[in-house]
Amino acid sequence: MICFSRIEKICDRCNEYFLSGNDLQKHLRTECYSDQIRKHIVESTKHIDNEKHRLAVQDILWPNKILFDPTPSIINIPPQTAIKTGDHPPIYSKQYSSSYEDQEIKVQETQKLLERGQI
Repeated sequence: MICFSRIEKICDRCNEYFLSGNDLQKHLRTECYSDQIRKHIVESTKHIDNEKHRLAVQDILWPNKILFDPTPSIINIPPQTAIKTGDHPPIYSKQYSSSYEDQEIKVQETQKLLERGQI
């Protein structure tokens, strides 16, 4: 006989017990998550007039709440200095020659991008 242990739904912040994951999520949204996150999600969806649609969009946004968190985050990953190719050598392709006119067009377009501050 297979016995499944009951998965407990406990809020990590206030240690309150809930009967279902839905109840826990509702509690977290209204009580324990940051007011800034809650405010941002509500503000982002307030233009939706239909309440059913607004709540559906909020249900999509809440699992991605980290995107709305204004607190700075720290990335503890060292920068990758090389592309790992495993046993495969890098792909090499010969440069294609271009006409003088094509080169001039490239220089002009590059200059435009520089002037606009895009590169």
